Amino acid sequence: MSNIIPFKVLSSEWSFAQYRIPPETKSICCFGQDNNINVITYDGHFHIANIDVNKGGECIRKESYPIMETK
Repeated sequence: MSNIIPFKVLSSEWSFAQYRIPPETKSICCFGQDNNINVITYDGHFHIANIDVNKGGECIRKESYPIMETK
């Protein structure tokens, strides 16, 4: 992958925008429509947050709800 994206970018600790969940929560995320980020957590929650493409910073949560019952 470093032949496509410079190592400097991959090892960077800064980001343009953030959406925070508890650090111990495993999750997977992807970009959605209308500058959204979609996050599904291992504990069964679904989050949709909006990215301000002009300013960056904290994403604005639009929706967050459980998608499955946990035991």
